[in-house]
Amino acid sequence: VGYENRRLRPEDFEDDAVVGSLSAVWGLSDTLRLVASAWDAAGNCGESSPLTVFVPPTALRVTTPAPDAAVAGTVGVRVVTWHPELVAETWIEVDGTVATASGAPPVTLSWNTDPWSDGGAHLLQARGRAIDDNPLTSVAQTVRVAPGPAAIPSVLAPVEDAVVTGSPVQFAWSSLATAADYIFELDRRPDFLSPIYHRTTTETALTLQVDTTGWHYARVRARVTPDWLSEWSPTRRYWQGAARSGEDDGHR
Repeated sequence: VGYENRRLRPEDFEDDAVVGSLSAVWGLSDTLRLVASAWDAAGNCGESSPLTVFVPPTALRVTTPAPDAAVAGTVGVRVVTWHPELVAETWIEVDGTVATASGAPPVTLSWNTDPWSDGGAHLLQARGRAIDDNPLTSVAQTVRVAPGPAAIPSVLAPVEDAVVTGSPVQFAWSSLATAADYIFELDRRPDFLSPIYHRTTTETALTLQVDTTGWHYARVRARVTPDWLSEWSPTRRYWQGAARSGEDDGHR
């Protein structure tokens, strides 16, 4: 018996063995009868006793992305098989959920990774159906999906162009279910080059002592993981002091 330029001997198998590597050759789940043949110099042929082996349904193979690859956005998942004529259709599942449309291998299936973009590892596997309706699978592999854009919180208080006449000042912003914490900044300048406050908190509000007078600018961002932060929120401007001069102190 020959397989991929290797000679298989009867002693390589046990009777009724499960032989996964042979599925790449026969392509379908099946029970096979293996017989070894040999010829002498005179051309006489002899055969070994037959062995029965079971070929499990693992005829599909994912060639891209590679195992442990980092992916993001829309990714092409390449599925191949030794005998495409024996495969009716194939598709991709991620963490057990169907993630692509189906096609006939060899095929590149388009996978939108956004629903899995949490920066974590996910299990990718090709599944399919043979022409005899037996199920087909590939070896499962892990890929890491890069985090997508995080949701951006909004500053809620003070309201835009509010006049705050006393201190301390109550600042508040919208809550995000994905946020581990928030980073808040307050500055006299809209470019935030020299913040009065730069605070990290798990809360959605801060009470701060603000003793300066004039226009002030507040912003906030969410942090989902240590390396995954949202963009800064739109800047919120308010006036701090007993009276508003009508001037914007040159920083607007």
